[in-house]
This record gives sequence, C-alpha cells and structure tokens, in this order.
Amino acid sequence: MSKLFTYALAIAVCLGTTAMLANNNRNLNPTTNAEALLADEQDRASFLAGYRRGYDESLAHVEP
Repeated sequence: MSKLFTYALAIAVCLGTTAMLANNNRNLNPTTNAEALLADEQDRASFLAGYRRGYDESLAHVEP
C-alpha cells in the first residue's frame, strides 16, 4: 500500500510542477496578452455588427 501511495504522490508532484511552469510562461510578456485582448474585442465588435445586420435583414424579409 505504501508503494501505491508513493507513486500517486510522485505523479501528483509532477503534475503540479507542470501546471505551475505552464502557468508561469503565460505571464512573462503582458503586452502580448493586452494585444490579444484588444484583438478579441475587435473580433467581438465585428461579430456583433454582422449578427445585428443579419438579424435585421431576416426581420425585413418576414414583415410584409
């Protein structure tokens, strides 16, 4: 039973270390993250404009 616990603990430590290292690499360049967020905002605005245009056109075809 102690071998099983030791293996489980070793795997947990490895996974925890990997998660910390992966998360640490994301925060090294905050300007890249800011640029990505800005690009996502532009994408959302473009999507919203297209959605509203399509919705308005579909309503125009339904009404006599």
